[in-house]
Amino acid sequence: MKQAGLAGLLGIVVATLVAWQWEHVLPALEAVGIVGFFDRIGLIHEGEAGITGLNILMFFLKLYFLTVIGGIILLGLIWIIGGFFSTSIGEKVALGIVFLIGYPILIIWGLCMAIKGNKDSDVSKEKEATPMERLLDEYSEKISKEQALIRLNRLPTVGDNLFLLGVTANNELYMFLPRPINLETAEYDAGDLVGVQYTVEKYNEVKHKPKSMFEYIPKQFFIKAVKKESKTPLEIVPNEKIEAFYLTNSEDMLSKFRAFSNHPVYENFVNEIQSSYFTIKNAILNRISNATDKEEFDKLVERATLLNATNEDIVRMMRESEKQIEA
Repeated sequence: MKQAGLAGLLGIVVATLVAWQWEHVLPALEAVGIVGFFDRIGLIHEGEAGITGLNILMFFLKLYFLTVIGGIILLGLIWIIGGFFSTSIGEKVALGIVFLIGYPILIIWGLCMAIKGNKDSDVSKEKEATPMERLLDEYSEKISKEQALIRLNRLPTVGDNLFLLGVTANNELYMFLPRPINLETAEYDAGDLVGVQYTVEKYNEVKHKPKSMFEYIPKQFFIKAVKKESKTPLEIVPNEKIEAFYLTNSEDMLSKFRAFSNHPVYENFVNEIQSSYFTIKNAILNRISNATDKEEFDKLVERATLLNATNEDIVRMMRESEKQIEA
């Protein structure tokens, strides 16, 4: 009894300290979910740390005294019926009572654990990200569509590997190439994007072993272009189809960017876009200089203004230098 009294006294002292330092104790209690329970039973008062601490103190005191009273009653019952249960018949009756009391508790406990296990399993499934989601969330930066179109609105050049990633509503991943966004040709409409679709898997040393010692060895992701029925992997994608754009720093994805920027398919694309752009732009500028009607002049200026590739002047100089060298 003396030890119980000391334990009770120690509990009161601890509770008093908790009430006194409530503002420092509160964050720890919030972290383990106790604050939510206290709030539901009306112990928490917003902006009143002292009153809240006092309520918590009284709650624990009441709980302590109820525990002591319950323990005394339980000890009394055990002492009264102890003699009866000491007989062989009493032992069987006691086992029956324990079984009757414990059986429902075990069933409830089992159901609770099963429900908890299912919830934990569902949560783990929800939290488990796909390789593509990991590449975008952990190794890439999301940018707005406006930012993406500004970055892509340039003339492609061989070796230029500053590509962007884009994802459709169906979780299709594309690598997008630079192209003057307002350039209209027989093949492209204004606003069309040109890209290559890829799949992303978690890298497996056995499954994805490089075929030669000269091939790039992935670090986290095995990234592969999706095979198309057409001869070229390039695909025209309306920009409205893309849900999100990304700048990536994934070394595995950047290795694909570097490799494609020197691929013959990309070289042909570069020549095609540059040639179309300057042919159309020069024709418009010539018509502007020869325009005799103001309405026609204004329309031609508007068309020329739309062809506003950010690197136009640099690429024009490069092309002129190449022509001089060839001559």
